[in-house]
Amino acid sequence: MLSTAINGYYAIRAKDQEFNDFIQAERKKYTQYEWSRLPVLPEARRLDSERWALVMSTMSRIHEELGDESFSRLDAAIHRTYGGNLSVVQPTSQNSTSADHPPSRQ
Repeated sequence: MLSTAINGYYAIRAKDQEFNDFIQAERKKYTQYEWSRLPVLPEARRLDSERWALVMSTMSRIHEELGDESFSRLDAAIHRTYGGNLSVVQPTSQNSTSADHPPSRQ
């Protein structure tokens, strides 16, 4: 389970870096005003979807490895430690702009 979590972490981290690199390159093409008025770029949407697919597949593999009871205990401990309001981010709407979303993940 630990190796699954670590491998998932590094895969997600690499996808975050790819996303950040893309956003930084794109922001250089526009003024701040123009950037705030852009719709969410298709490439950004794709990278974000790929990232969430990595998150969900890692969670699924951990769940399979631990079983239902142990996974539920782990999930409860994470919610107690990091906050009960954590949830999977919903996909952005097609009409949202880049100003609606953080410029990068840290």
